[in-house]
Amino acid sequence: MLGIGTPELIVIGLIIIIFYGPDRLPTLLAKINRVFRDIKHATSDVQKQINREIAKVESNVLKLEEDPNHQSQDEKNKHHE
Repeated sequence: MLGIGTPELIVIGLIIIIFYGPDRLPTLLAKINRVFRDIKHATSDVQKQINREIAKVESNVLKLEEDPNHQSQDEKNKHHE
């Protein structure tokens, strides 16, 4: 996990408790958890989009291998503009 071990996590936890106090700790941890969850969802969405684009490119490559004269839909659209 980012090169952070147990001793580092303990020190970070103690610093957070000192600055925020134990009574505000649950709220702070909930906010941190929400941020990490949002980041995870965002990166997952980006990865899905990248995979879709890769699949489109691979599909076009396979079509070109089967028929070298085949134009992709993108190429056809470029010629019509």
